[in-house]
Amino acid sequence: MLVSMRSDYALRALRLLGRRGGDAPMKTADIAAQAHVPEKYLEAILVSLRKAGLIRSRRGPDGGHLLARPAHLVSVAEVLASIEGPLTVGPRREDERAPSGDPAMDACLHGVWREVEQALHGVLGPITIDDIIRRAQARSATPDFNI
Repeated sequence: MLVSMRSDYALRALRLLGRRGGDAPMKTADIAAQAHVPEKYLEAILVSLRKAGLIRSRRGPDGGHLLARPAHLVSVAEVLASIEGPLTVGPRREDERAPSGDPAMDACLHGVWREVEQALHGVLGPITIDDIIRRAQARSATPDFNI
């Protein structure tokens, strides 16, 4: 599975909003600067995230974007699905499958794709924006070698 830059940027933006937490909105320009994302590109991503119900926006001078719910309740799987569409593997419909003339093989491959899909959801579903925040903080912590 190839994750697009849009999904990568969405996760970066949501990490910033999650770190901000609570009721403190963040402006698009600030998110773009801190996440190193082109602002115009980020605007389109934020629209997708808002339509998916992952963020909410406030207008006005004190406005900006906020997570729609706490960071520990937003999964990476949800974010990817909001940007990429359903997280599926292999052909979904009968008419998308190559006519092989071998129904046993067709059923076998369909089963394999569903197993991969379940594994993908099993890995990405439990990982939340809060987990991303904590993992990034752990990696950016500078070791202290003072004795």
